[in-house]
Order: sequence, then structure tokens, then C-alpha cells
Amino acid sequence: MMATFSEGLLLSEKVGLDPNVLVEVVSLGAISAPMYSLKGPSMVKSLYPTAFPLKHQQKDMRLALGLAESVSQPTHCSSCK
Repeated sequence: MMATFSEGLLLSEKVGLDPNVLVEVVSLGAISAPMYSLKGPSMVKSLYPTAFPLKHQQKDMRLALGLAESVSQPTHCSSCK
């Protein structure tokens, strides 16, 4: 989701659109998600402050993958090794 949003921001700049306007429009449209409004303004400024340490993200993924494995649920998108 955020990778595609980032590509959209770069594209808007390259074609002469104000990326801040893109953030506003996307945040108000049908595909709106809170993350666009939260992260969009910082992304436009190329600021990427740490909000949640990677070690905690990895812990959460291990727990989720372990739970899925315990009930034999495939996790094709999350199981990159």
C-alpha cells in the first residue's frame, strides 16, 4: 500500500502536480486509509522518522506466522524467507 502510494507521489512530482495536493485528494477519496494522511506529509518532505522499531515488527510477524502455522493456514504473502 505505502510503496504504491510512494510511487504515486513521485509520479505526481514528475508531471508537475503538487504532491501535497495528491496526499489531500487520496486521503479524501474512496481509497482513503489513515496511513496516507498520517505518513503522506512526511513522505512529501522525504522525512521518515522511526515510529515503530523494526525489532518489534519482526516479533509481531514471528507471532503471526507461528499462529498461522499452528492452524495450517498458508501465509503466502508473509512467508518470505
